[in-house]
Amino acid sequence: MVNTKDICAFFYDDLGSGCYACRECAPPVRGDVLGGDKQRHPPELWLRFPGDKPPLPVVAVVVERNLPISEVDNDVTRSMSKWPPISSKALKACMHTVAKNVGVVIDQELGVSFGLMFNRWSHGSMHYIGLYGVYDVMGARRERLLSLSPLGEGGQSAEAHVEMIRTVLDVYNKTTAMVAFIVGVNCNTNQKIATILGVPL
Repeated sequence: MVNTKDICAFFYDDLGSGCYACRECAPPVRGDVLGGDKQRHPPELWLRFPGDKPPLPVVAVVVERNLPISEVDNDVTRSMSKWPPISSKALKACMHTVAKNVGVVIDQELGVSFGLMFNRWSHGSMHYIGLYGVYDVMGARRERLLSLSPLGEGGQSAEAHVEMIRTVLDVYNKTTAMVAFIVGVNCNTNQKIATILGVPL
């Protein structure tokens, strides 16, 4: 079994004085294992298609600029574009195809042994969890967002977290038995999650 020290050494370089540098994105981080939300990892995964080109450039524009899908129906937007016109219905169908393709790629890349990294936050009475898969592809560490969703009605217990993890892994045809480790803040809930799953934190 891999110990926690080896897992941390895999992800971070110790700079001394409680500072660590992520091996992938390099800015020093202190405290939170996710380094805040300041990490900038390349968002190339969703663009994976034959020939590494998206089927429609407008998909990239809508996603990267966080525009509403209905923006493609706007006459002003269409007048500024040299791309072939597309309806919001067709764009939405294309984006669903992209999501399915990404799911297949992540399913294949995760393999049979991987780690999970997550962070939680609250807004009012809603509690959200971002769950990342952490794995190795040809010697390079990959982190892929598997889920970003509110925690269910079960509360914030470790059992509710484990149930959410099982549900997310089921989408990618994975089980909790394939989880090799968890990366998270060393709190009581995370310790219990690691104990339930039988993996190091």
